[in-house]
Amino acid sequence: MKKAKVNLSERQDRFASRVAGRILRFQRRAADWLNSKTRDFDPKLWILLLSLLCAGFGGYCIRLVLEIIPFFKH
Repeated sequence: MKKAKVNLSERQDRFASRVAGRILRFQRRAADWLNSKTRDFDPKLWILLLSLLCAGFGGYCIRLVLEIIPFFKH
């Protein structure tokens, strides 16, 4: 089911726009900082880092699933 769209007042809309703008500025600054720190990385290092990140998150997800399995056996 879709939620009905709620109309915001002008004040709420301005506040939401300011919050969204601040979030986007923070994301941009963080991305620029990360790019400046990793600009000279070798493509092989990027692949290694991406592989480690995926393996880490994948391993964590598998661990979560394995921890939940005993609850379904009752």
